[in-house]
Amino acid sequence: MKKTAVVLTLVLIFVSNAFSQNALVERIDKYRAKLDAALSPEGEYAGYAMVHTVNYESNVRAIGKQNTTIKFYYTQPGDSLKEENGMTEFVDIYKPPLKVSVVYNIAASQNVSIDYYSDENGNLVYYIYCTKGEYTNGEEYFYFENGKPVKIKYVATDPDKSVLEKYKTLDKDSGFAKEELRKCAEILQKHREYNAFFSEMVKIEKRDK
Repeated sequence: MKKTAVVLTLVLIFVSNAFSQNALVERIDKYRAKLDAALSPEGEYAGYAMVHTVNYESNVRAIGKQNTTIKFYYTQPGDSLKEENGMTEFVDIYKPPLKVSVVYNIAASQNVSIDYYSDENGNLVYYIYCTKGEYTNGEEYFYFENGKPVKIKYVATDPDKSVLEKYKTLDKDSGFAKEELRKCAEILQKHREYNAFFSEMVKIEKRDK
């Protein structure tokens, strides 16, 4: 009887955790959709959200000409008063960007897009990687909470298209392998670096003003 009760308790805990995990993933999906809608030209952030854009043009060995565009979507900064040597000035206070989008090409046959979605405190909650072209076609979805992965999903797209390499498929919300955790750590580090770069951008904008 005692063993049955223990098993039942474990089952209930598992079901509760699974339900909580699904609810979290659903909440992140809704947040992403709402943020994309708000950032659109007709969205609720229109006129309030702004974009800093960086364009890179480079010549990469074995690839050739490569164009990279990075967009930082952020809300209007607040400000505070600063008094120094009898002078008063307004100092802008920027929050980290809500979304960072990266788009680049690999030669002329493959295109990659990456989106980082942050909460209002600048913490990464969602990451999407999409690659399309003659080499392979697929998408990757990473869900985060408090800097930890809660779901990883890989999806092969355009299954009927002839490509050099078939994209792998994966759907996990627990039991992440060491390699998967390493990739999560890399994604989080890149996100921190983009936020740091954004902070420098807003300083450089005022350099000659």
